[in-house]
Amino acid sequence: MMSAMGEGMAAWLPLARAVHEGTCLMLFGHACLCTTLTWRAETPAVARACGFAAVLWIGGTVSVLSGLAWLAIVAVVMSGRPGVEAVTPATLSVVLGATTFGHVWIVRFVLVVLLGCATLALGRARPGWHLRATSSALCVLAAIYLASLAWVSHAAAGAGAQLSLDVASDALHLLAAGAWLGALPTLALALRSRAVVPDAYRATRTFSTLATAGVATLVVTGLANVYYRIGSIAALPDTSYGRWLLLKLAVVFVMLTFAIVNRYALTPRLAAGSQRARRTLRQNVWLEIAASVVLVGIVGELGATAPGHGSLHDSSAALSPAGSLSAIDVRMR
Repeated sequence: MMSAMGEGMAAWLPLARAVHEGTCLMLFGHACLCTTLTWRAETPAVARACGFAAVLWIGGTVSVLSGLAWLAIVAVVMSGRPGVEAVTPATLSVVLGATTFGHVWIVRFVLVVLLGCATLALGRARPGWHLRATSSALCVLAAIYLASLAWVSHAAAGAGAQLSLDVASDALHLLAAGAWLGALPTLALALRSRAVVPDAYRATRTFSTLATAGVATLVVTGLANVYYRIGSIAALPDTSYGRWLLLKLAVVFVMLTFAIVNRYALTPRLAAGSQRARRTLRQNVWLEIAASVVLVGIVGELGATAPGHGSLHDSSAALSPAGSLSAIDVRMR
């Protein structure tokens, strides 16, 4: 059985995953929206004003720290040793070298280093094609960084063709969520009080286009994920995973309500130059951001909960201190 320390650390797994996945969503959403604005010849200043590089540095730092915390929790759970004793070179070498989680973690660490290099290059990029090419490369790196999370999710538990389908669906689901939820903080920056209304409108329209495509993709991939992992919508209330998923859908419904009001009631008024519409729109965006924080927390719990009965981080699913690497590997997916 897992030690008490292992069980205690495993309880922190949903939080570590939620913080890490949330920052990955934000990195991609921010890069995606700002890059799109940069490619529009009349709005490079908007992308600059959104704090392009600053947000990337903050998000990247939190992503690295939360990724290290995630790795440390895995090491403690795997070894069964208390705290610092588990985070040793020997244990980490086993986790990183002999598990799917470790292999993906190494690849993702390289990606986040490349993101940092691209952010440095962005700060030195000249306006025009140089800026657009640099921001586009950064956006691609952020997309790969986010999509690679599919390899440490429930989607990676399959085999053969099913594995490829599940991972591809999950990766698209993550990218769609990033294009919508991850770009919300950037939109809030574009709508701040000192932003001129025409620029705020362009940013809002661009976000709306990305978010619409994101929501459509989320619906399709979300239904596919329910089919693969639960079997049917009717079976959702029967498992802990299904109940968390229903709560996630309820939060998404609330956010969609705000999005519809923003798109069809407030955006046209913003186009007409209304400062009041801009203020109301920004308030609604912050409410959406608050809801997205709750949503990411639920996603973190889903990632640590088995699609069937039981939880990946409760004592019934615990591993012995000398548990096999294959068992660890499956468990951390």
